[in-house]
Amino acid sequence: MKHKKSVISIALATIMLISLCTVVCSASVTAADSSRKTVQAPATVGAALDSTPAIAIWKKAGPGDSFGLGFAAKSSTSNQPYFMDFDVGGPWVALGGATSDAPRIASGTPTQMVVSVRGTNGALYWKQTTDKAANWLPSATGWNKVPTGSILPGTSPAVYAFSATSIGWLVCGMDHQLYAMRFDGTYHGWTKLGGYVTATPAVVTRGTSIDVYVRGNNGANGHIYQKSNNNGAWQTTYAERTTATNVKAGTSPTASAYGTTREDIFWQGTDGLLYQTTWNQGSPWTAATTVPTTGTTVQSSPSAAAGIFNSAIDIEVGFAGANGDVFLTEYLTFPPDAPAWQTQDSAVGPP
Repeated sequence: MKHKKSVISIALATIMLISLCTVVCSASVTAADSSRKTVQAPATVGAALDSTPAIAIWKKAGPGDSFGLGFAAKSSTSNQPYFMDFDVGGPWVALGGATSDAPRIASGTPTQMVVSVRGTNGALYWKQTTDKAANWLPSATGWNKVPTGSILPGTSPAVYAFSATSIGWLVCGMDHQLYAMRFDGTYHGWTKLGGYVTATPAVVTRGTSIDVYVRGNNGANGHIYQKSNNNGAWQTTYAERTTATNVKAGTSPTASAYGTTREDIFWQGTDGLLYQTTWNQGSPWTAATTVPTTGTTVQSSPSAAAGIFNSAIDIEVGFAGANGDVFLTEYLTFPPDAPAWQTQDSAVGPP
């Protein structure tokens, strides 16, 4: 079963809600079926995507294929966040409330997905499904509010999940420093990780390790920095990823993890192109290379996820294109498809 590579025309709609927490900043999906499918939001939605589309993979257990994509985005007219289970081809589901910035998602089990947003009051809100989007907790349109903290305007909370009761967030605080929070049934308060962050963090997990990537304060030519949590402890310093030094101002990096031995970082360059650098265990980060977008202009920060398909690596990268469409480009490492980036389908305009 070959991955659902697809271009999604995202048109979304109305809303109201959401708040976040006291925080600060410095200096992850899987594949499915052979035929690409075009998915459109219902005509009644009628609003185009105006922010980074979030991508995550339903975390699947066991050997073999482990792909199943989920998407989240916000309406450009109502600011309401929406979710789509791409495994079943949609539809877009309104999650209630309103957010000023793009939502972020993560999956820790085969049936769990967590959605996190910055509320219009700056607080962190989140909700999750533990039965593959049949139901949302605390309710279809309700949200959990992290008790304290405020997130920097223009940024979103990065989220990771190991299970329904093991969830964490990385945010850029009002002082531009990076903050971390974890939840295991109880909120454990914000840990200040320092630095000076200028955009939404990106977070991935490898086994029990957590890696965070941020755009530092390097002006127009932003650099990407990394901080990791190993065995429950955060590193005290940031490592600069010197191959990622041309991150466009106002945009955020994204990252994907494949098992415990590979990570990829993607970002929108100062020239508007999509870039990639890769780490394989035992090797340094590769030189930055461009990712083909088949003539489509990248209109947002990218989002990425990776998983297993035919016992090989399958990476999906999404971004907003013209007319509010979501574009997907896919990297496969098995013949005859790879190793190579796959050609995208033509975009379908919003309804």
